[in-house]
Formats: sequence, C-alpha cells, structure tokens
Amino acid sequence: MGYLYVYTDGRLQRTVFHDTEDFISGMNSMAICLLNRKIRLLAFCLMDNHVHFIMHATDDDAKDFMSRYKRMLSRHLKTRYSIMDSLYYAKTGIRTIEDDRSLKIAIAYCLRNPFVAGMEADPVEYRWSSAGYYYGSIPEGLNRIESLSIRKQRTHFGTRAEIPADFLYDKRGMIHPSCYVQCEEVRRLFSNEGNFIHYLFKRVEKEAAEEDTANPAVRDSVVLKGLQRLLAQSGAVSLYELMNAERTRILKELRFRYNLTERQLERIAGQ
Repeated sequence: MGYLYVYTDGRLQRTVFHDTEDFISGMNSMAICLLNRKIRLLAFCLMDNHVHFIMHATDDDAKDFMSRYKRMLSRHLKTRYSIMDSLYYAKTGIRTIEDDRSLKIAIAYCLRNPFVAGMEADPVEYRWSSAGYYYGSIPEGLNRIESLSIRKQRTHFGTRAEIPADFLYDKRGMIHPSCYVQCEEVRRLFSNEGNFIHYLFKRVEKEAAEEDTANPAVRDSVVLKGLQRLLAQSGAVSLYELMNAERTRILKELRFRYNLTERQLERIAGQ
C-alpha cells in the first residue's frame, strides 16, 4: 500500500461531464465507490472527459475503485444520453508516488489541470476538484444523509450501499467532499495554506516529469519493441516514414502505454 496518482486517458475520449448534473453525478459516484474500501483519497479533479485522483491504496484497490467508478458513470450516461461507451472504456494509468515532496508535486499537478487548460484562473475556484475544500469552511445549509429515507438515498445516489449517516449533502444533492477527502492529511502535508497555494501556482509539470525520469518504469529496450509493434500496424518501419499526424498519434499512444516522461519519449523517438 502506498500513495498513487491514478488517472484516465483523455485522448480521443468523448465528453463525459457535459453539465452540472453530470459533474455532481461524478462527485457522488466517487464518494460511493470509496465506501467499504481501504482507500484514502487525498485529491481529485474531474475534467470534462477524464479524471485525476491522488490516493493512498494498493494497486489492486485502486484498479477496483476505478473499475467501479467507470461503471457508475457509464450507467449514468447511458440512462441520460443513451451513450454506450463513455468513461468505462477510457484507459487507466497508475503511478507510484515515492515520498512527501513527490506527493506535494503530484497533488499540485492534479489540481492545476483546470488552470493549465485555461478553464480557471485560480485552481481553488474550480468546482469539480478538491482544491477548494482543504482550507475552506463547510457551508451552512447542508443536510445529513440520515435525513433521507433509505428509499430516497438509493433512488438519488443510485446505490444500495449504506452511506454513513453523518455524511453531508447540499441542496443540489451533492455529497460534500469534506466527507470523503482526507483534508486534514493534506493540510499536515503542506503545513499551511500559503505553502499549498505556492504549489498550486508553481509550474510543477516539469518537476513531475523529472520525478519520473529519475526512475523510469520501463526500460528503453522494452519500449522500443512496443514502438516497432505500433509501427508495424501502420505499415512502417520508422517514425520518419509517417505523416506528422500518425507519428504524433503513435508517440502519444506509446507515452500512455508505458507511462513515459517527455525525456524518455524524446530519447525513444530519436532512436
């Protein structure tokens, strides 16, 4: 068991969260999928067509969580839009986080996604991540889950699992993230709000890549064999035989399959 960065591949993936209702469904599904699992969720970010999580778990528990989460979202999208393939078919990536410094970088990297994508000027203001919940106060007007009958709970949250009676939900029916995100653990990690904000506005993307470069998960020789298989499917022997679009597609696929850093990818592409 250790700290993990878990995410889905957004490349060529259709939109999963179309509006507020879909995002709320995604938030509630997250809370439900954590029930009765030995997983501590430290951070999350839901983008329009992919998701990011930082958690403390075993690889098997993380995979089980993601499988269940994708099933719940797929069921929601099938019911609402008659979409059959949704997030369930998005590839899942898992990276191990080695130490506290790497954990801080990973959390910041996760929460900076809307900012880097130009969707939000301040990561803390993005509604569909955990960024605003570590140092924010719990709003008034929330209700306890126990105020709902068992039947209403099952109907609204789409599960027969027992939701803790002290969980809070708002007027939109969204379970408040403070109920299932390890906010106190993250506050201890960053020591204070200033340190947390510093990391959120720090360009950690390069540092995250360097963290991976220090311990590449897969040897170059293994990746090169994978590259040759992808090239063969395109009827080529070398990347330089391909048009730019196809070459880019193969490199993106290679990077995701083998969890490559930019440096390792550049090294492979140049061979």
